Amino acid sequence: MNKRRGTFRCARRLERMCGVNIHPLALRVLPCLFSLFLPLAPGCDCGGSTQGKVMGVCGLEGTMIQCVEDEDCEIGTICSEHGECSSEGFCEENGDCREGMLCTDEKHCRSACGVLDDCPDGFVCNRTYCFNERCGKEGICPAGWKIIEGSLFCKPELECPAGTFPGRCGLAGSCIQCITDGDCSVEGEICTEDGRCEAKEPCGPDNRCASFEWCTEEGTCKPSCSFNIDCDQGGICKDRDYCFHERCNSEGKCPDGWRPKEGSIECIVNDCTKLGLVDGKCGLEGYCVECVHDKDCGVSSGKSCNDEGNCLMDANYECSTSTHASPHFDQTIS
Repeated sequence: MNKRRGTFRCARRLERMCGVNIHPLALRVLPCLFSLFLPLAPGCDCGGSTQGKVMGVCGLEGTMIQCVEDEDCEIGTICSEHGECSSEGFCEENGDCREGMLCTDEKHCRSACGVLDDCPDGFVCNRTYCFNERCGKEGICPAGWKIIEGSLFCKPELECPAGTFPGRCGLAGSCIQCITDGDCSVEGEICTEDGRCEAKEPCGPDNRCASFEWCTEEGTCKPSCSFNIDCDQGGICKDRDYCFHERCNSEGKCPDGWRPKEGSIECIVNDCTKLGLVDGKCGLEGYCVECVHDKDCGVSSGKSCNDEGNCLMDANYECSTSTHASPHFDQTIS
């Protein structure tokens, strides 16, 4: 591209970003001096190309970068702390990482650790690998973490006692022992909802649950249920056996369709459709259900929607707009 044309292109970019007006005569007479203004327009090289595509946040605020999160990058690459998409540090399994490193759920190679001293400065140890938090698109570090200058990452603000690390998800801002059962170093211990390692004998023939509980395949007693409305709001009835909540993963994130539960490492549903369910209506607002109308059960299924939001054979209820002691549904098919 013509150098002068590139200079004009950058001038227009500078005007948009900084709200200034540059007189065309200045560019025609002294085009070389315009280079003095280029630091104010990150990404311009006056040759017509741009470096980066998104505005930086946190420690990179005010600069143009390639990415803020991994989703901004192509498959097989991850977003580095400096906002660059790179295949370095990307992994599918532990064998893809250098010796002494592990592949995380987020496909990042991280240094293995047992205690905090095994990790570099700015990282913490979850008893498995070293990690730190990333400053997301909103440009805010999680509670208990602070910005690292020149980086998209955050470092711990909390000084946690030995054997603990800054909490994540619904426990951000507090010190915890674990996020997953794998973070507990003693055999037989599990990670509780509030992030503590606790010894617990798995349920089974010799350790039965209470009459209102169900023993899961993982050997944990959970409240039994038949429908989603039998569980707390934000949970679902798994296989119509027990109440189920997803958990934050080792990276401190909930699965798609779930969000962190305050004061817990568990997650609660925030998008019923991502779970193949629909939002409850009438007296079931706040719950995820199988159906609201008969049509939600499938025209040829032979099922209809009952008053508990489930698709069952020969269940046929109507919703009234008047007040009822029990929930009903509007089955008018639009």
